[in-house]
Amino acid sequence: MTKSISLVGLMGSGKSTLSNLLSAKLGCSVMDTDDWIERHTGLPIHEIVSTFGWDYFRNLEREFCQKFNIESPLIIATGGGFVVREENFKWLTDWSTTVYLHISPEFALHRIDKAQQSRPLLDALTLNQRLSLLKELYTERHPIYNRCNFTLNAELPQDEVLAQLVKIASVS
Repeated sequence: MTKSISLVGLMGSGKSTLSNLLSAKLGCSVMDTDDWIERHTGLPIHEIVSTFGWDYFRNLEREFCQKFNIESPLIIATGGGFVVREENFKWLTDWSTTVYLHISPEFALHRIDKAQQSRPLLDALTLNQRLSLLKELYTERHPIYNRCNFTLNAELPQDEVLAQLVKIASVS
């Protein structure tokens, strides 16, 4: 792998999990943008969003792009909305091979509910409201995600998606 790989997609698509698995398989580092923001601010994402709002959080994602220097190839796991700002997407495409982990909103909701993880956008919503919001986010973001270098069906078993990512890494 001569170029970094960035994983993008809807929340619940497996970006963080797959980035760690791919990193271990390839023996390279991983950088999760949400983890970087939490370390940089000393606050969890849900607290940043509830205290300062989404615009502030999106500015922190932009700050990541401005401050983070890629010195050797690594795996980058982005937050689901990282690419909403065009300058962030451009940064990813300039510095890495981008991979869209495609899942349906329904599959995303199933995976998120199964994992019982805190998701600031979804935490206070009913099941129907969560699905409705995921569909809205999908509709808004899919055209951006679809501009990635590769698209993988992230609804496949994890080991199959990982094998595809390893193949992409071998040509990146």
